Amino acid sequence: MDKHLEFYCDENIFIPSPYDRIIYKFIHEMVTNFYKHSKGYFSELNLKIEDDIIFLDIKNFGDYLDENFNKSNHFGINFIEEILNIYGGNAVVKNNFKEDLIEETYVEFIIRLAIQEEMVNESFINRRS
Repeated sequence: MDKHLEFYCDENIFIPSPYDRIIYKFIHEMVTNFYKHSKGYFSELNLKIEDDIIFLDIKNFGDYLDENFNKSNHFGINFIEEILNIYGGNAVVKNNFKEDLIEETYVEFIIRLAIQEEMVNESFINRRS
């Protein structure tokens, strides 16, 4: 496949547990979906933290969602939304389809997840030595 992915993130980013594992799983799912299901040719994955909020976005260029796309039929998206419901985050899927300008078409997955100190503390206390 001739698909390319670029990942952007601060080289000194620190994501506390349990959020580190959650974000890793989200990235794995999003990248897998890009290579397995996307019609696109290029993807940008951005990860940053500002004001204790994790921002994770992936934008698949040259991709679009079919008219009959239904999130409930997609295990990966369901998994992400289920975890976000547990941890109080949210996800948005943008489908920018331009039939006449396919090179400007994209699908974007936008995830926002606030870091909750009580979850970090609970994870620290519950981890095994």
